[in-house]
Amino acid sequence: MVLTIDIGNTTIGIGGFQGNKLLFIEKISSRRPLSDAGYIEKLNMILNKHGLSAEAFEGSMISSVLGTFLGRKPLILSHKLDLGYEICTEFPEKVGCDRLADIAGAISRYSLPFVTIDLGTATTFNVLDENRRFLGGLILPGVGTAHRALLGKTAQL
Repeated sequence: MVLTIDIGNTTIGIGGFQGNKLLFIEKISSRRPLSDAGYIEKLNMILNKHGLSAEAFEGSMISSVLGTFLGRKPLILSHKLDLGYEICTEFPEKVGCDRLADIAGAISRYSLPFVTIDLGTATTFNVLDENRRFLGGLILPGVGTAHRALLGKTAQL
């Protein structure tokens, strides 16, 4: 089993995988940072909720630096990994971990080609062609960010 953690600006997504099967997914807020002990407590609560413990996992993958919760060095998601697709952008090192994870997750569930849309603090669109090539996409303000900007900058909304 593998523990995956996606640390975003607004939430931290935590999922457990057995092979390609998603066993659970939970979200916690990342707006109010916790101490290492606080994050470990939250992770333990999530695992307990699903009848699991840290010992049940053979490894972990994070898309942001959190630490080594499982006592093993996690695999850090980056463009340098074999993710099952080719990154065909001018600066692959600048593609965010969240976008890499979105594409890898979609490949395991959907047929090609496809576009992923991630509605977080930012809204991201990612395009993968029929030959498993990530061609790029868009990064736009997220729904909440756009809403606040419109309310603050327009008179009659």
